[in-house]
Amino acid sequence: MDNKIGMSFTYWCQDWSGDFRYYARKIAGLGYDVMEMSLTNLDSLSRSGLDDVKKLGEDLGLGFSFTVGLTPDRDLTVEDEAVRRRGIEYVKRLLETAHYMGGDVLGGLSYCAWPPVFPPYPFDRSAYMDRAASSLGEVVKTAEDLGMTLCFEVVNRFDAFLFTTVDESVEFCKRVGSPNLKMHLDTFHMNIEEDLIGAAILRGAGHIGYFHVGETDRRPLDGKGRMDWDEFFSTLAKIDYRGCIIQEPVIRSGGQVGYDMRMWRDQSHGADEAQLDAMAKSSLDYIRAMCANY
Repeated sequence: MDNKIGMSFTYWCQDWSGDFRYYARKIAGLGYDVMEMSLTNLDSLSRSGLDDVKKLGEDLGLGFSFTVGLTPDRDLTVEDEAVRRRGIEYVKRLLETAHYMGGDVLGGLSYCAWPPVFPPYPFDRSAYMDRAASSLGEVVKTAEDLGMTLCFEVVNRFDAFLFTTVDESVEFCKRVGSPNLKMHLDTFHMNIEEDLIGAAILRGAGHIGYFHVGETDRRPLDGKGRMDWDEFFSTLAKIDYRGCIIQEPVIRSGGQVGYDMRMWRDQSHGADEAQLDAMAKSSLDYIRAMCANY
């Protein structure tokens, strides 16, 4: 396997914003191929600001990938048509921004509000699914025009209610019917919802466009937990997965990131920035070794 390996800049941050230039230099210096950024914050930059970040990436040989979590006033699944329309146009614009920055994938919760907003119980889940299909069916046309892949993240039951398993998500991909709409999977969420991660990946073959990886408690991947990484990487090789493998570790409490991710304890054990860097580098070495095995 020769996939590009990436790291989210939020690993070092306690808020969703940050100095993209600083983290780009750090991530490239550690040897990663890709820096994952939140388009919500990147979208606030001026065109000259985007150009600065883009040029830096080119100079560093660092690629960019992008994710988003929608605010409630842009949820593509709700009954309010004005809210859906606002969200549709917003995600289209994010695709255009990602394309301008040289990205070819937009991942994350590109269809619903996050942090999650659940409707009062009981509710008609199928109606939300219908609206999601209609909305993303429109948005993905922009992805097609740009030659990009729109990936909707499949998360656990505590973070969303539409897509929690690979099987549900494959059916949704088939329903929308665009080769530019694929799943964004994450081993943290799969560990909660799937019986066997390898078997689930096999069932998702051809519909997976983006992958987040990490240990079960969201620390950087190191092979010291109970995840069977041989099963994971060998299965990716079996389905000939060519997309990015991105880390999105969350190990520190505090700040908006810690709150939104429900991180109530410090899993870094008080690590300073240099120690966080060392963990990120060690994790990258482990991932590259696993990819080389398959």
